[in-house]
Order: sequence, then C-alpha cells, then structure tokens
Amino acid sequence: MQKVQINKISEEIEKYIELLAYNGLNLISKENVRQIEFFLQNASQVEAYRLATSLRYLNVELERFLQQSTAFNTERYIFFLCNCWLLSRSFKFLKDTKDEAFYHKLIGQAPQFQLIEDLKLRLGGIEKIFLEGAIFGVILYFISLMGKTKGKILKWNIFQPSKGIINPDVLLTLEIPQQGISFKDLFDKTFNAFKLSYSEKDELIALNEEPKSKIVLQEKKDYFPLKTLERYDYDVKGLYSKISTFEYTPFDLPTSAFDYILVKNLEIVDSEVEGEKENIKSSPVYIFKLNHKRGYPLYIRLQDKHVNQGLIEKLMNYKNNRKIIENLFGRLVLERGQLSIFPLCVINENIEEFISVSEVQKDYREIMKTLYKK
Repeated sequence: MQKVQINKISEEIEKYIELLAYNGLNLISKENVRQIEFFLQNASQVEAYRLATSLRYLNVELERFLQQSTAFNTERYIFFLCNCWLLSRSFKFLKDTKDEAFYHKLIGQAPQFQLIEDLKLRLGGIEKIFLEGAIFGVILYFISLMGKTKGKILKWNIFQPSKGIINPDVLLTLEIPQQGISFKDLFDKTFNAFKLSYSEKDELIALNEEPKSKIVLQEKKDYFPLKTLERYDYDVKGLYSKISTFEYTPFDLPTSAFDYILVKNLEIVDSEVEGEKENIKSSPVYIFKLNHKRGYPLYIRLQDKHVNQGLIEKLMNYKNNRKIIENLFGRLVLERGQLSIFPLCVINENIEEFISVSEVQKDYREIMKTLYKK
C-alpha cells in the first residue's frame, strides 16, 4: 500500500517540478510555495523522508526568492529542483522492484530510537546551524567513553524554528530541560547520562521523557581524552581506504560529510575568498589551506555568513600569527571531489576550545524566553 501511495504522489510531484522548471523563477508566486508545502506533507505522511527533505529545502529557497532575501542561492535552488525531480521520477521505475533494501534506501528513514541506560560522555565538538526561514541551532558532538558505544561520536541536535536572525550560541546558555544545568555546563567536563534515547544508525542521542533522562556532571574539570580520537588520525593509505568505501549517488548533496578526522600539528598557511561565480548568485567562500604532517591536501571551506563569522575570525588569527594547532578535530567533507575539514574543536595541551562558539550577550536569554514561551 505504501508503494502505491508513494508512486501516486511522486508522479504528481514530478509533473509539478517540470512545470516550475518550464515557467522559470519570474513566474514564482506564493501559490507555488503552498503547493510545495502540500507535497512535503504528503511525502512525509507516506514516509518518503528523502523526498520530503529535498522538498523542504526547495520550499525554503522559494520563500527566500519571494522575500528577495540575500540568502537565496540560484545554484542551490536548481540543485533541489533537480533533486526533487530525480527522486520523484525514480519511484516510477522502482514500483515493481524486488530490491527492498534499495527501495528503502531511496525513500530514506526517520531515526529509530531506543533506550540506552548509561553513557559516559565528553563534549568533543560544536557546530552552529542557521537555515534562514527554517531552523537555527547547534549540534553537539560527544565522545562515548564506555560500553558498546565506546569511541563513537554521538550527536545531540538542539534546534529551534527560525524567527528572524538569532545567534545559535544563545541556546548553549539555556537550561537542559529538567536537569538544572545549562548546555554550557557540559564544557570541559566528563559526565554520565542515564536513560537517553539513542539511534544507533544515525548516532543520535536525545533526552527521554518517560523514563526521564538524567545527567550527572563530574565536579571538576579534567583533561580532554585525546586518545579516544586517535582512530580518526588518518595517514594517506587509511584516508584513501576510507574514501574508497564512501558511496556517492546523484541524489546526494555536492558537499557530503562522511566521517570525522583528527589532524595533528597543522598550520594554516594561506587563505583566499572564492567570490561569486558568473551568473550564479552565491555566498563567497573562505578557503584555508592547511599544512600538516600527514601530507595529503586538506582545506577548510566556510561560507561567508553570519553563523560562521566567529569561526572565520579565529582561523584568520591562527593564520596571521602562524600559530601551530596541535590537534584539530572536525567533520571530514568531500566537496566536488575535494577533501576538506569542518572544524568542531581545537585541542591544545589536552585542553579543548570550541572555536565556532562566540560570546553571548546577556540579554539574549530574555529574548529567547520571549520568543519561545510555552
């Protein structure tokens, strides 16, 4: 039954996407946005999560265009337009498939959570997120220090609906529900977490309502457990082996994060700004060239947007002062065939610094209370 519903909805989406492409941006209206929202809801209801995600991003770009937002990106709009068309069209050819594994990979899957009784964790990285018109927030990356998850990186997503331009850093100052501590209290300390929700496939953790989760901090700060990240210190052979197993499809984003990486004793030796491409409206990109002991080419690529400004400034400071970074931990990213690292944490002398985090103004807490009253 699900396949029949998906096939019917995907045929309607395919035709509508073709109409959007034929009419062009000059004829885009609020009615188009409402129709994409309708398709998004339908795709979610039949659990075609991958298609629903692409429709959501397409919807965001259409909203940006109508609002004449500087965040609108023609290249990104074209990508998600094509992505929605490819996904919706693919179901037509898979309606009689017996390859269930491939079919479910095509439709995607929401995270499946289970209860995990006891975790010992240490914060290993922070990434700030801001999608104008949709969400903002932070992703916390924790290193698991015991049990069956030992050595894994577990993510905790803290997102809020976007209401204007809000600094994601403010979420770190808020209290973790029913814990009596803020997210910032998790910095520099190992802690135990009991009865969390855990998705093994997605390596996600979240608070659990029933039974209620509990977080117990160590009383004192301690040194960062750097040895737990040694598995991500790749030499050329190990990195090539990791890349060769990475599966890339036409449905994936041009920029794909597929692992984590620890880079030792590196120096930022150069930087440049990649400007707007001809006939394509896009945000400038800061590119930092890294020199490190492993030798393979590696870069840091960051879009010039407000959520990245603090991180860009700190990296510029490292470059201008010729500072050696003892350890840089981040997400390993493949962007159009080029390797880069998205920084999550700098560890010098076994002390971590979350370089994406900026200082939060005191009045932000009151702003958050006003915006997100329950």
